[in-house]
Amino acid sequence: MENSLRARTKSDVVVEFREAEIIDAVRRVIARSGFRNTSMEKVAEEAGISKGTLYLYFKNKEDLVRKATERGHAEMARSIEKLAQATIDPDDAIATYVRAMLVFCDQNEILFRAMDARPDSDGEKSATSVNRRIDHYVTILERIIDDRIQAGTYRKVHSRRVARMIVEAVRGVVIERLREPVGQRGDVENDVEMIVSVFGRGMSA
Repeated sequence: MENSLRARTKSDVVVEFREAEIIDAVRRVIARSGFRNTSMEKVAEEAGISKGTLYLYFKNKEDLVRKATERGHAEMARSIEKLAQATIDPDDAIATYVRAMLVFCDQNEILFRAMDARPDSDGEKSATSVNRRIDHYVTILERIIDDRIQAGTYRKVHSRRVARMIVEAVRGVVIERLREPVGQRGDVENDVEMIVSVFGRGMSA
């Protein structure tokens, strides 16, 4: 029983490691070829494995993309929370969030594609996962806004709705940035300042 548990745990670690390698490969393929032109064949070649081996880990392209976006959202959530905790000035917390999200989406087209999914895609596992992650980002911002309201920096607003508005504003800016050629997207800081200043003026006490 003990040996079986040890073997199963080791097997799980190997599977997770291999899945992570494949997900890194699909990100590189998407960055190079674009989302629509990404195929299981290209991912297998990039990962240095056979197509048959790839299907041992992922059922199809949709399954691969779903797991890649889930991992991407988890990474971004950790990044945002870490940056927010490290921010000394609470007034910079929203800017920190916006900056982290813009930079991460610039570098991860697969994550952007998931965030741009229709929110009413009932029954789709990927859409459900994405909406859950977005709700998590809204909760992070809601907490930041509530803190500012209690400190008297922001007037009393519906913090949850304002947080949702900020997330949607960032998503809109991401869409516009990724529609532009990489060299013409402009400085992230300009977009951060634009979003933060618009919402900051509206919420100032």
